[in-house]
Amino acid sequence: MVGGKLSDDLERAVSALHDPTRRAILLDFYMTGAERTVDDVAKAARVHRTVAFSHLERLAALGYLSTSQLRGKSGKPAKLYRLTARPIELSYPMRRFELLAALLATSLKEFGNKGIQVARETGRHYGAGLVNRPATSVQDAFGQIAELGSDYSLEPNDLVVARNCIFREACRQNPEVVSQVHAGLLEGALQQAGLNCQVQPKECHGAGCSFHVVGSSVEALQPAS
Repeated sequence: MVGGKLSDDLERAVSALHDPTRRAILLDFYMTGAERTVDDVAKAARVHRTVAFSHLERLAALGYLSTSQLRGKSGKPAKLYRLTARPIELSYPMRRFELLAALLATSLKEFGNKGIQVARETGRHYGAGLVNRPATSVQDAFGQIAELGSDYSLEPNDLVVARNCIFREACRQNPEVVSQVHAGLLEGALQQAGLNCQVQPKECHGAGCSFHVVGSSVEALQPAS
């Protein structure tokens, strides 16, 4: 017999995923991590707002979304939905990858700067291994690591934003180490693609992570000659 908590988790996951429209809505929240109104979701899912509202409320009741009010505009405040749940797991027994990542990060942190540097170098080697051709731009290089599932974009002031951080859960527990792994991964990928730059972590939080691309100017982000 499956234990109570695991059984509850599976029931929640099945309820959230069995309807194709609700599944697409929830997966879109996982992909972007952005807050959305009913109208935003209805437009993205191409359904009537009452249908979107029904699915959003169901996901909120299941604990996958939380709500708040969007104020500052005339009229009735709009309801905002945002992702709050951890990743959905449907394996038995449940794989504790998040726990393993947290324990390994904590172990590396015990070694101080040396441990953090090892974490960064590990990320660099992994990121370099994902790239197999020169890139024509930073965004082109990001396209080569799209299989990781994150959404990277280059913003003004040489800022890289990961709107769907692939290490989100581990980063919440040990941002000092995990953010260096992530920065190293991006740096390794960009340098392997022929782009002359370095990457440093800037912010790490639940909504996403950001990194600063270090170079003498924006031109440093162009392919090396």
